[in-house]
Formats: sequence, C-alpha cells, structure tokens
Amino acid sequence: MVAALADKQSNDSTRGRSIPRQYVVVDEAQFSRTETFETALITFADWEQTGRDRIRISRNGSAIDVEITSDDGDLVMDSCVIEESSKPSRLAWQFAEPVRSARVRITVKPS
Repeated sequence: MVAALADKQSNDSTRGRSIPRQYVVVDEAQFSRTETFETALITFADWEQTGRDRIRISRNGSAIDVEITSDDGDLVMDSCVIEESSKPSRLAWQFAEPVRSARVRITVKPS
C-alpha cells in the first residue's frame, strides 16, 4: 500500500451476521493526484486462483474462499514468495491504472 502518499486511508472489517462466518475487509484510500494502489494478503497456506477475482486458500483439509472486488477500476493480481525463513506467499491486487480514490472489498467465507 501507499500509505505515506495517501491523503486519507482506512481499513475496516466486519463480520457478517446474515451470512454465517463471513468476514469482510474494506481497504480505502484517497489521493490528491492519481497514484498506484494495491492491497495484499499474506498466507503460509496453499492457494489457487479460482476465478478472475477469487482465490481459495487451504491447509490441512480446511479452506476459505476469498473474493476481491472494487468499483473503482480493474484489479490485477500478482503473487510472490517472501524469501525469509518461513517463506509465506504475498498475494497482491493492484489497480490496472493509477487512481485518485480506491476502495477494495475483500470477502472471506468458508469453502
């Protein structure tokens, strides 16, 4: 994320009551000029991309489905392994074009 450049940035999360065990994270930022913006998840578990805006993260027979969406532009996914002793994966979504405002919604549900 580009927190140092953002005029306003927030990260909110809610747990859904109408859909059992759903968790939503909203990552937002506003800039005075267009900037690149990305949000990321870090995982030690196995993962696979199951759709344009969906991934499944699994470990030891359990899994969660994650949906990443935004009305502010197209998101492009990228991933890498963080080369440290534990080697987690960094899963990132960046807007295809620079934005003045960004709102990315990450919805997590049991698979």
